[in-house]
Amino acid sequence: MMMPGSGGTPMNLPGSGATPMNLPGASGGGTPMMLPAGGDENSGRGPGQGMVMVLPKSMQSRQWIESGHAHKSFDPSPFATREQMRDLIARVQAWVQSITPTVYGDQVQFDVDAVMRAFATTAGKPIADTFTSGWSSGDNEILTGDTMSPAEGRTLAQQFADQHVIRLARPVTESVLDRMNEILRESVDAGVRGPDVASAIQDAMGGEAYYIADRIARTELANAYQFGEIEAWRQSGAVIGKRFVPAAGACPLCMELARMLGDKVIPLDQPIVPMGTTITAAGRTQVFDFGDVQTGITHPNCRCSIEPVMEGEQ
Repeated sequence: MMMPGSGGTPMNLPGSGATPMNLPGASGGGTPMMLPAGGDENSGRGPGQGMVMVLPKSMQSRQWIESGHAHKSFDPSPFATREQMRDLIARVQAWVQSITPTVYGDQVQFDVDAVMRAFATTAGKPIADTFTSGWSSGDNEILTGDTMSPAEGRTLAQQFADQHVIRLARPVTESVLDRMNEILRESVDAGVRGPDVASAIQDAMGGEAYYIADRIARTELANAYQFGEIEAWRQSGAVIGKRFVPAAGACPLCMELARMLGDKVIPLDQPIVPMGTTITAAGRTQVFDFGDVQTGITHPNCRCSIEPVMEGEQ
């Protein structure tokens, strides 16, 4: 396999064309931003009730925060080690708690660009580490026997993480801002006034920070792991495609997706779920209007996966 620094072809993620480490649809498509959203893997709830990717402005922020309390006891991810999960949760939790809101009239404000940069710096390392784990797993699955040196691994993973966290930073930051504005309205309705309002917002966000961090970590580390697998398969030259694999006890959305796809083999550079796809499950309809889904992670807290398909296995 060709690794960065080894004289080989620079890494190109699926759908990136010839640009090294260009995430699929980085200008608007690509892997959805997996943000905190109401519901969990087994909730069976649809848009606005749990099965959403990028948190839309219209969504009730309170819902995705409260639903996160399902993870009060630490539940390990099938795609990341406990250490990787705890590391990213702690980093994102501290990031949320570090944001100092200022209230101007009926709006919360803070330096969005600075907060975005802080998120990108905060989240990079555990995402890079998990991508490396995924690459190793993907390589082992196809038994190529190839290995990468520590230096090569760091380069490969860091390239992915640098681009992934930049794409995540804005929607994650804007979701936190939306939640702060909701708390502002609730505080004013409850009779809180003056400087106490900003303090109330910061106190509330401090209490909710763990659940925001848990949801982001659980979903984005799964994404990073599976992108690592895809890259290992691509570089092997022996894998012709990928196949969606629903998790045991998967939600109705994922089970319906599995039914729709069947045993379909999807090229490595093509999405599992193309942008614009509509899925109806458990009486609710999900429109994937935020971008292509490249991995098996179709919604927050998703545990579904992908498997490689070798020549002759179709």
